[in-house]
Order: sequence, then structure tokens, then C-alpha cells
Amino acid sequence: MHSHQICIIGTGPAGSAIALKLKQLGFDVLLIGQDEFSRNFKVESLTPGVFTLLDTIGVKMDSFAAQIIRPDQVFQKWEDKTVHPDNLSALLVDRSKFDKHIFLAASNLGIKVLQPAKVVFLQEVDRTWEIRLIYKGKHEKIKAEFLVDASGRKSVLKGTKKRAAAHTLAICGSWKNTGLPKSSMMLESTMDHWLWGGTLPTEIFNATVFLDPDIDLVGGGNVLMNYYTSALEKAKLFNFCQRGEPVGKISTFDVTPYYYEKPAGHNFIKVGEANFGLDPLSSQGIQSAIVNAIQGAIVVNTILSDRRNSMDALEFYKQRQQEIFVNHLEMVSKSYQEARHWKDHLFWRKRTRIGPAPIGGWERKASLEVQSEMVQFSDQSRIAPTTCIINDQVIRRMGLLHPGLKRPIVFWDNREIDSILDNIKGIYSISDLIGKWSEKISETSSLKLFDRLREAKVIISAN
Repeated sequence: MHSHQICIIGTGPAGSAIALKLKQLGFDVLLIGQDEFSRNFKVESLTPGVFTLLDTIGVKMDSFAAQIIRPDQVFQKWEDKTVHPDNLSALLVDRSKFDKHIFLAASNLGIKVLQPAKVVFLQEVDRTWEIRLIYKGKHEKIKAEFLVDASGRKSVLKGTKKRAAAHTLAICGSWKNTGLPKSSMMLESTMDHWLWGGTLPTEIFNATVFLDPDIDLVGGGNVLMNYYTSALEKAKLFNFCQRGEPVGKISTFDVTPYYYEKPAGHNFIKVGEANFGLDPLSSQGIQSAIVNAIQGAIVVNTILSDRRNSMDALEFYKQRQQEIFVNHLEMVSKSYQEARHWKDHLFWRKRTRIGPAPIGGWERKASLEVQSEMVQFSDQSRIAPTTCIINDQVIRRMGLLHPGLKRPIVFWDNREIDSILDNIKGIYSISDLIGKWSEKISETSSLKLFDRLREAKVIISAN
């Protein structure tokens, strides 16, 4: 039986990313991939921020540049008319090739890899993981001190999975000879669903219909195909597909947003889609998975470097998981609300009734309109110990906490926040408060801090 310090199951972006970060931190890592790379979403939208993240963990994208498409034409019919946004930063990529590129970067940097390998048994014995798998037709046994579950939506580590929004099903198909420009991206809302599509580097157009299976019982086989082609035909933008030819079979998969109630423990962590799944409308799934993986590596580093900090690390990771979801639900709810002409239809009502997140919902105010206005910190504000990342470790430091802050403020302008605020009791004029902070940080930074705290209702009027 082979023993490893850390075993990672899953070779998608999250699995490869956490492997690369843990390798940077000096850990012995084994990366296990179940099969060759294949994705139901053949083409996906990325933001440029993904490449900055990958660069920090040693993944160079220069050799992959030819596989990245910047759409020449974008068609969007989300409200009552078609527009052609020209300020979108979205890029199109073949998801299978993208995943493989990151995986190969991990393999080329010396990370031990078993692929294709199928995990057939997994159990925890005396806080150590025993993994049995089939690799190259032979049975293998692995022992690991720490387990990373990056195995996607099915998740090898079972736990309580919480649905976070309305059920959503994706029907995906590919088309050739459509007559479209070589690089196009489309987004459209209809009464009962929405559609997204983009061109692969091979000039194949990938079109996906997102529907609610609790409203539309689509069935399978020819019934499913008929639903899919009918949805494309009735759409204003996507009916061009009928001029083309289908490529391969259509596929369906569940894309309902969810998260796991326990994302980490003292000897395991869940990352990427084994931790949470976002609404595809956000186009943030890949970037969020990589961010989550990098944060996860820092949590693992903290736990294995000093077990005394395990609870702080687990608290930090749970907070970051929930933060991603709060921000995500706020964003997609607003996006669904923008399809105003469908607001009375059930599909859209189910996706816009999420409401504001518990920590959001304030209105921005001009913070410095009246310098003489008297203000104070709200009764819900407090300076207390909280978790943060310092030098790739989760550490507990004093931070400013308030329900209106999406996360505690620990540092501001490279100084610990408690040393800047000093005392959050009392009543001050705005000018006096800014002057007091400006003795420790610049006036510009003080103004930005005040604006942030006023916006979040940490600071309120005392009049």
C-alpha cells in the first residue's frame, strides 16, 4: 500500500489548481483522475481574471492562446430587444482542452499523477484515508493523511448537500454549418427558459437550453430532442440552428445551485464543484472553483502545519464558502430580474424571489456631503478576533465585524484595522473622524474607508 501526505481526487480545474498550490507550499501530493477529459458544456465563457489566478500557481497560458476565442459578435436578447454589447470581457474556450492544459501543467511540474484511475472504495480508518482504485487494469491501495475531494458534483465524499435555488436542467447540443460568423456568443431569455451559446475553435456552435424540470417535464429520447429543437426554433436568436446540422447527441445535466453543509474537516476538504455549484448564468463557475481551490490549499497548509490552528482554518473556509454564495445569489437574482418582460411567468418568478442577501440591500449614500454631520459606529459594530490569510496560513487577528460587511475588515492600507480605528465608541463629526484616521493612513485612504463603512451602515448618523 502506497502512502502519501495528501491525496486529491479529481483532475478538473479545482483539483489541478489545489495540487499546484500545495506543491508550491512543499507538500507531497498525489493527484487521481477518474477518466480522460470530457465535458457536457463543450464551450464555456471565461473572464480574463482566470488567467491571472492560474499564473500565480505556475500555469502559463501562452501555448494555449490559440484555443482562446474572443467573440467577434455578441448577440444578447435578455430584455425586449436584441443588443450587441461591445464592452464584454468574456472569452470562449473549449472546456475539455482547458481542463487538460491545467492538468498537464500540474503533471509537468512534478506532481504525482494516476490517470485514468477509478476510485472503487474509500474509508477513514484512525484518521487516515484508505483508497482503493483501479489503475491501468490493476487494483491499487493508497493511504493518505489528508484527502481533497475535487471530484465534481457527484462528490466521492458524501455529506449534507443543500439546494440553494430553483431546480435547473441544461440541455446541450452542437451544430455545424450554421452560417454564423466564426466566433459568436449569444444569450437569450424566453418565457419558460433561457439559452446560451458560443463557438468552439473548430467552428462548431454549442447551444444550451436552461429550463426548470419542475415546470417542464421533458422526459427522454425523442421527446427530449423535440423539446430542445423546439426551444431553439421558437427563440429569436437561436433559430439559425435549424439551418445547420446537429453534431453528435444532445446531453442533459443538472445545474441547480447547491453547497455542502460541511466543506472541510480536520483531515479532508471539498473544493470546486465537490464543494458548491453556481447558477450557470453567472459565468463564474471556473473562476470561483480556482479561487476556492487556492483558498483550500491555504487551509490545508494551516491544518497540517499546526493542528492548533485547525479550528480557525475550518471557520475561515466555511466563511469563504458562504461569502461566495451570498455574492452569487445576489448577482444572479439581479440578472434574472433584468428580464422584466417575463417577470410574471413562473420560471422567472422562482429565480427572482431569492431577494437580497442577508448582508446586502443598502443604498449607497454620498459619504462626505456634510463634513459637520455627527456620526457614530452602529451598535452592531465590534472589534473582535477573526480569521484571515497571512503568508499562506490562516491566522486569527482582530477585525471589524458588522452584518453589513461582506467579510470582516482586518487590514486597511496595509495596517491592521484595530490600530486605525482605535476606538469605535463615541460620537464624532465626519471631519474629525477622517482627521483622526489620517494621522495613521493617508487622507485619501481614510476617505475610502469612511465611504466603505458608511455604505455598509457600520457608521450611521448620530443626529
